[in-house]
Amino acid sequence: MSRPRGNEQVITEAMLARLRDTAAENARRLRLDADLVMVHDASPLGLVEQRGTAGRWVWRCHQDLSSAQPQIWSALRPIASATTRPVFSLARSRRRSPSPFIVIRPSIRSPSATAR
Repeated sequence: MSRPRGNEQVITEAMLARLRDTAAENARRLRLDADLVMVHDASPLGLVEQRGTAGRWVWRCHQDLSSAQPQIWSALRPIASATTRPVFSLARSRRRSPSPFIVIRPSIRSPSATAR
């Protein structure tokens, strides 16, 4: 999702539609009426569109959104806004947060820049 990790990618409407279709298919297989649903990373974020009114939904985002591709973020932001609370690994991602957020750094010791 963020540009520093690689080249900017062209995301087509067909790709976004496939992401939504996959989320809808997965939602039919999962029990989403729990008290708390944790959505981990951007790939399953589309499940949020399938949520009912029960429970709280938290989106755990490890990606650096401070320089996210505008096209991708504009597609994901409305979905992220539907979560109860986003949780970011990086404080600098808060600039893109669609709602009040929490920053929780990774709890593993890793040499990657994301974990520092």
